[in-house]
Amino acid sequence: RDRSADVRNTDVLRMVIGGAALFLLGVRRYGFRRPPMLSSTGQLVATGATVFMGYPFLRGALRSLRSGRAGTDTLVTAAIIASLILRENVVALTVLWLLNIGEYLQDLTVRRTRRAISELLRGTQDTAWVRLADGTEVQVPIDTVEIGDEVIVHDHVAIPVDGEVIDGEAIVDQAAITGENLPVSIIAGAAVHAGSVVVRGRLVVRASAVGSQTVIGRIISRVEEAQLDRAPIQTVGENFSRRFVPASFLLSALTLVLTGDVRRAMTMLLIACPCAVGLSTPTAISAAIGNGARRGILIKGGSHLEQAGRVDAMVFDKTGTLTVGRPVVTNIVALGKD
Repeated sequence: RDRSADVRNTDVLRMVIGGAALFLLGVRRYGFRRPPMLSSTGQLVATGATVFMGYPFLRGALRSLRSGRAGTDTLVTAAIIASLILRENVVALTVLWLLNIGEYLQDLTVRRTRRAISELLRGTQDTAWVRLADGTEVQVPIDTVEIGDEVIVHDHVAIPVDGEVIDGEAIVDQAAITGENLPVSIIAGAAVHAGSVVVRGRLVVRASAVGSQTVIGRIISRVEEAQLDRAPIQTVGENFSRRFVPASFLLSALTLVLTGDVRRAMTMLLIACPCAVGLSTPTAISAAIGNGARRGILIKGGSHLEQAGRVDAMVFDKTGTLTVGRPVVTNIVALGKD
């Protein structure tokens, strides 16, 4: 679907309202032992919740029909309208609630992927120390740092901007930018990049690039864009979904002709909906890119991820790729018995 991957408050509100309506209808049916046929009040509640939850699908169906093609939104909308006409309000509400949960989980996966990428490269800090013109040091939100500001970076803190060191000296770990595992010595006049970590020392950096304009910011943007890279398997899934929609309508029509039962035809329309095929592939790719980012692996796109599954040999070039250039004591062997 061509909807935003951001989880909006209205998405959560739809699920809450739909879940609450289903809960109340369930209590009415099984708690108070009422008959399955809804009263006018029950029908009003179920229909209202169904219309509210189904609005995005209706909007998507109208957009698809205006463009001359029928998508999965069209299938869902047709099935929901048929359910309401047959007074199967609870069925329509249940289907929409489950579909909304599925899309919510997909959106949540994308958001977590973006957050994992951002935390991997930028770190979790959200403030920075800035030296003012009178020499005082103040702590400010990173988002408020501007080009030309003098940023102070202490021990074990990631540099938040690209810029030139104007004061101080430090040992800096630049592995996130250069891939070099060994820290380097940085003095006044040297250029540094956001995402590098001061291992020991103190630096004053005049910012030349901030936020998304830094080298690390551009890397984050490229990795986020990688989620839009369509893997071949994703294209196959989308083509299948698009071509299967007319087949779903045909199967539903055949069921109606052969059985004469509108409810069975409606059921066929629902179970033949290829929503899972359309949602599963992009969600899996996004989740894989996010899991890779949390483990320090940046994947350029879905197509490269799919190609990686066919790799049978890998070549690694230097220390720092598979090993760490920091010796540690693994065990102690005593020369004497005491």
